[in-house]
Amino acid sequence: MGGCLVGFALYIEVGLAYHGALTGVIGKAALPGTTQVEQLPSRVFWKEGRKHFSGSAATAALASILPLPGLLLLLGIAALFVIRFSATLFTGELGGSLILLALVLAGAAVLVLSLLLSWLAVLWYRYALCALCIESLGAGAAMRAALSFFSRKWPLVLGLVLATIFLSMLSGLLLASWGIITDVLDETSFALWSISKALAMSLGVALGVFMELWFKAALVVLYIDNK
Repeated sequence: MGGCLVGFALYIEVGLAYHGALTGVIGKAALPGTTQVEQLPSRVFWKEGRKHFSGSAATAALASILPLPGLLLLLGIAALFVIRFSATLFTGELGGSLILLALVLAGAAVLVLSLLLSWLAVLWYRYALCALCIESLGAGAAMRAALSFFSRKWPLVLGLVLATIFLSMLSGLLLASWGIITDVLDETSFALWSISKALAMSLGVALGVFMELWFKAALVVLYIDNK
């Protein structure tokens, strides 16, 4: 258990440093108003990571407050469900079953709301990190700057989100098609099936990394050109 907690903490630290470094590097390399980029030495990435780690952690902590009420409410509903379920097992009352159904529906609604708020918190964190790295703002000021950017440029923000969803769907369709081909090869040749399976896994990883980098770069450039 302790090892899992240490590993999770290291993962969080590396992720915060990575996002801070990547945002800082893209912010330095992107030339506003053009499609050109400036070539930077690799040491700039590590420098930006160290420089913006604390700011990245602070903005992430502030953004994580957004989905917290929904998660607490979900835990409360889960606790009530367990209590009512235990009581219904002993009494067998119809009213208890109806209450359980209502709790399940309420829990599902709150879960969807919590997932939406969590996604918005991640988006808020990433735009706030742009303000922090590019405009050298503090964590609180960066969060406010991100909200101001949302209110002024929401069509662009929404357009980027929709474009990302569309590309993700295309990637999913490509991988699904490859999976069908792999299943067909399973009936003909084990060697070809193994090769196709390995290529599918490699393609999935490559597309995942590409989509993450593309979205991050597009988000930073969008912020720089429209701040």
